[in-house]
Amino acid sequence: MVCRRVATDALRDALAQVKDLSRQVPELHAIKVQLETERDALKTEVSDLQDALRDALARLDAANGTITQLKADLERRLHEKDEEIDGIRSVSRTQPSILCGMNQHCPTATTKHCCRRTYSFRGVG
Repeated sequence: MVCRRVATDALRDALAQVKDLSRQVPELHAIKVQLETERDALKTEVSDLQDALRDALARLDAANGTITQLKADLERRLHEKDEEIDGIRSVSRTQPSILCGMNQHCPTATTKHCCRRTYSFRGVG
């Protein structure tokens, strides 16, 4: 009898657990569906962000290329101007008479002694 009562109690406990677990199945299924929906939304968001990042990097690369080209163009123009200035300097050294009287009218000249062969100008070295 005691054995039968213990078995009955164990069976009753097992049936109660089955009943509780059966109630939890729909709740757990709903949670699973909700988590899957959130996962899919996050995957879509990550994909969209990756696409946006790729676009931003492409624009950055294009901008860097443009900047590099502009820098090269400016350096080329600067080099051309340096050569032009060097040419003017070499002409002014070989033909100082060209500068005679010019310093009197040049607002950037620092020395006006052209006829005495003093050729000192600001920024020219």
